[in-house]
Amino acid sequence: MAFVDDYTVWVVGASAEAYTKVIQDVVLPKLEKWEESSGAVFGASKTAFVHYTRRRHNGRVSTQPLTFKGEEISPAGSVKILGVIMDSELRY
Repeated sequence: MAFVDDYTVWVVGASAEAYTKVIQDVVLPKLEKWEESSGAVFGASKTAFVHYTRRRHNGRVSTQPLTFKGEEISPAGSVKILGVIMDSELRY
């Protein structure tokens, strides 16, 4: 979901590494392509991602960063979406 220069992506998978790879290899290249064609500009410094889970074992959490526009983005403990702070355990 994107509007002008804001975007939100939800990805699910068997493990944190699996869906981090999907974001890195599929989602971010599509985002960069859309950025080029639309004229929107996405700032890597304003980009965050969170592993949402209350189960902190069995590969559900990872410290593996994403790379976007040459910058590493490590998983955050929370993110603010449209004024709502969502923490990694979905406790808001």
